[in-house]
Amino acid sequence: MGVDPNRNWDAGFGGIGSSSDPCSNIYRGPYVHSEIEVKNVVDYITERSKIQKFAYFNDIHAAALMMLSPYGYKTEYPPDYEDHMGMGEAFANAALAVNGTYYPYGVTYEIIYPASGTALDWGYDIGIKYSYSLELRDPKYSFLLPERFILPTAKETYAGMVASFLYMIDHP
Repeated sequence: MGVDPNRNWDAGFGGIGSSSDPCSNIYRGPYVHSEIEVKNVVDYITERSKIQKFAYFNDIHAAALMMLSPYGYKTEYPPDYEDHMGMGEAFANAALAVNGTYYPYGVTYEIIYPASGTALDWGYDIGIKYSYSLELRDPKYSFLLPERFILPTAKETYAGMVASFLYMIDHP
């Protein structure tokens, strides 16, 4: 099947919620950052981090309809758990106000499943406090979202992200 890029990051790489089986849909890859897309993001953020501080990292996915926060590869909560829940709530409420679509939010390990080697955990582990994975619509359609849902999804995502940024400004 190939590598799941969201199991290829250096954050609990090779642990729970990933597989060494190349035929698995959660195959982690032969080694950490083995995939060019992952390596390019890692290299870019690592280089830019020398001259600027990143405040926000969002690895956007389809199609589970939720806002995931650290951690996926371990059961403990991050020290700033309350800020993560506050930002998740801000996103969820703003998105809900647009189209009535609710985005559950929470710690990856609890709200969806254990997952090692994820981008959001890598971002958090390197010091990006507000590191998330936004799962867009829609579990009913999986990765084949009907065209009629594209614009509504974009509008609720935009509103949710604006609310997230405003929360982040008030809670650095």
